[in-house]
This record gives sequence, C-alpha cells and structure tokens, in this order.
Amino acid sequence: TNHYLFDWRSSDNTKVLNDYSRAQRYFIYWLDKFGTGVFQKIVQDSQVGLAGLENALTNDGQSISFNQLFINWLIANKLDDVTVNSAYGYATYTGLTKAVSEHTYYNPNITAKDTVANLGAEYISFTSGSNLSITFNASSTSNLVIKAIEEGSGASRVLDVTPNTAFTESAYGSTYTSIHFAVINTSTSSKQVFSYTATGTAPSNETELKWDFTEPTGYYSWTTSDTVCVTFDAVTGGKLDSIKVALRRAGSITGGVWNYTGSAAWPLGKKLAPLTASISTTASLINSSSTYPYTIPYDNWATVNLTSNNISTDNAFAVGFVIGSDPKTPGVMITDYNSQDAYHSYTYMQTSDAVTTPGWYYITSSDTTVAIYLIRVYVSLNSKTTPDTSADTTKTAANYSLEQNYPNPFNAYTTISFYTPIDGRVKITVYNQLGQHVAVITDAEYLLGSHDVKFYSSGLASGIYFYKIEAGGYTQTKKMALVK
Repeated sequence: TNHYLFDWRSSDNTKVLNDYSRAQRYFIYWLDKFGTGVFQKIVQDSQVGLAGLENALTNDGQSISFNQLFINWLIANKLDDVTVNSAYGYATYTGLTKAVSEHTYYNPNITAKDTVANLGAEYISFTSGSNLSITFNASSTSNLVIKAIEEGSGASRVLDVTPNTAFTESAYGSTYTSIHFAVINTSTSSKQVFSYTATGTAPSNETELKWDFTEPTGYYSWTTSDTVCVTFDAVTGGKLDSIKVALRRAGSITGGVWNYTGSAAWPLGKKLAPLTASISTTASLINSSSTYPYTIPYDNWATVNLTSNNISTDNAFAVGFVIGSDPKTPGVMITDYNSQDAYHSYTYMQTSDAVTTPGWYYITSSDTTVAIYLIRVYVSLNSKTTPDTSADTTKTAANYSLEQNYPNPFNAYTTISFYTPIDGRVKITVYNQLGQHVAVITDAEYLLGSHDVKFYSSGLASGIYFYKIEAGGYTQTKKMALVK
C-alpha cells in the first residue's frame, strides 16, 4: 500500500502485478460498499483518474468524499471488522488477507524515520510490551492522516492521532494487545517524510515468534539434501536467543540461520550461524499406529541455544534445515494453514520431475491449505530506545558503504546491500568485463540507513560483472559472478 494508488508500472512485469492487485483490492472495497451500480457511473464518466472517481461517487448518490473513502479503505485492509464501524471492514467479501505492516515492533522503545508515498499508506505495528507513548513528527501535516488501530481480545477501536503531538495508550498490553498505526498521505503528487519516537515498557521475558497454530499433521521426506526454511520478520532491538524445531525421529539434523533476502525465489542470504538440532526419542502417535494424529501436546521439540552467537534481529531472518529421504534422519514436522499462498515456509527441492525444476517452492497440503514447518524462534529485547531498522548505528555520518552481493555466485538474481549516511540520491550500475554498461539497478532517493536492492540476471550470459555505487561524491565498485 505504500505506493501511489494510480501508478501503473506496465514496463515492469513484476511490479505491475502489485498494481493489478492493489487496483483490484481497491475496487473490491467499492463493490462491497456501493454495489455494482457505481461502476457504471465510472465507465460512463468522461473524466479519468481522481476526477472520474469523484464524479462517479457523486453521480451514484454517495455523499462520502474520495479522501475519506480512501482512508476508510486503508483502515479496512488492516482491521477488517465491520462491528467496529461498517466502513472499517468488508461485509460481503470476507476472508481477504489483511495488510502487512512495513515495521512490526515487539519492543515499544523505538526512534525511526520513513517516507509514505502520495496516495499511499505505511503500517507500523506494536505487538508486545505495555504503556505505549508515541509521537509522529512531520514538517508538513496538511495531507498527513494518522490512525491508531487498536486490537484486543475483547475490543477493537480506531482513534485519530495528531501529528507532532504525543499519543498515549495506557491500556496497551492489557485491553489492547496490538496497535497498528496507519500513516496515510492524501496528497496526489508529493511523498511525505515523517519520523516517530515511541517509548514504553519492553516485555521482560523472551518473545516467541511462530507461524504455526495447531499440532503437527505430518512430515515430508524429500530427496536427500533438500532444504526447508521458515522466515521471520525483523524484531528491532532484539537478539536471537534460541530456536525450536519439531522433529519426527530421534537423531540430529543440521541447518543454520540466514539473513532473509525478502524473495521467495531464494530466501537464504548471508549465513549468520550454523545449527544442529537433536532429539533422543521418536514421535509417538495417539493410537500407537503409523498414521496421524500425533500426541497432544507434541513433545518432540529440539531446542538450540544461540545466545553465544549474538545474532541481532534488527533485520528479517530465516531458519532452515537440510532434510532427506533417509529414515534415520529426523524429519521436520508440518502443520496446515488455510491459504493458497506461501506462508513463511519454503522448500528447496533438488530433483526435477515432469512438473517442476530444482528451486524454492512452497507446498500446498490440500486444495485450501499450505504446509507450515514447525520452527519457532525466541528473541530477547533490551529496554533502551533502539534506532530505525534501516539504520546501521555502527557507521558514522562520514561513511558510505557498498557490501558484497549475496549469493555470489548467483543465478536468477542477487541482493546488493549499501549504506548511506544522509538522505540523498543513490545510483548503482552494472558493467561487463569489457566495461560496457549493462543495467541500472537503482537510481533513486534513499533515506539515511542501510538498504537492499535486487539485481535480476534475465537476458545476461554467465560471466563476471561489476557493480558500482555513486552517491554524494562517493563511488565504489565490486565484482560478482553470474553462473547459469
């Protein structure tokens, strides 16, 4: 949602799919609220874009303004609860996936800076701790609308947040277990830079991160040396203390912790630590037979302590294990989730068959569900104010940096990380061994901090390439290898 509502990137075959999805979701909301008649008014009107939509609302007899409808839609995408307000959810088209927050904080002590696109929105969530107080600051607030979407076991509500004024919720951590801030820019032409500072009481215990909700339903035995992984969102100011994995058989299984690349095509980036998980007993079944169901609660969890590795969770990460068809090797248990899209669990399958080629996949366990690997992580938080997740505080204002791409060598795509100590324009270009210009990876404005960009190798032959950064008078070049 943090992209201009009316943008249609037809020259980019990947990004235009996001534009299709955003447009479809937007008009599903219109259909849910007004029925089919309003679309006749849109088609019949001679105006296009914003003017055409405003005319359609008027000609259909709707009294709501475009801006208010836009704000309501963004709230509905995150809350989706018509019992709070009929405008804040989908009454007919139920079960839609809720909007994902750009930042989710488990520690309420945070200082950060960000940008929200014109006719776009940024979601910022707090889901752990208590006594939240937060101030959103912006030099211009005429087009900035901020809503607090508060959710709890017994109640939910939506409150206005005034920019440059502290918003305090003493019931956070009790009545309301999560608060999502929708930062909305109603301008049709200009992006909005904003910052926010939050304080509160951090949780005193480890925070468990998991995607599974039910007991195991089984396990898979793939070809030897296939890999399974589960990805996790960043936890700002946190440290990875341990992981737990549910295993099927007695024995040991090896794996690791990696930076998450952000792409399902190749989720594992830079390796942060190796893992070996072991259990001494084989999972038992309730009926002592060879089929599901397994005992409840499932007791064959292996725990791996990682406190000595000092792994920061300021960036998204993945935990994975190598599995195989050997019956003496433990299998990673799965459960089911009601979705037909990837839900944080991915499998690298080595052997091709009549349908697939080797690569990363997510596994559908039925016509309506996907498989989730039972891997959980435990994060401890400090109570001090933590910096923006995009900023690396080990760097100073005098330092730019360009990191080595990963993976390297690469095939379909690779990720390049860089750091800029000030807000400004960054250009990264690619050259072949003859010095010929191949591609521009990015040429855009970036906020102070660390950033990742992806380079796709479509149309290029195997070989050595060079990528060069230019920013604020700083230049640096590094080498990468493409192997197809």
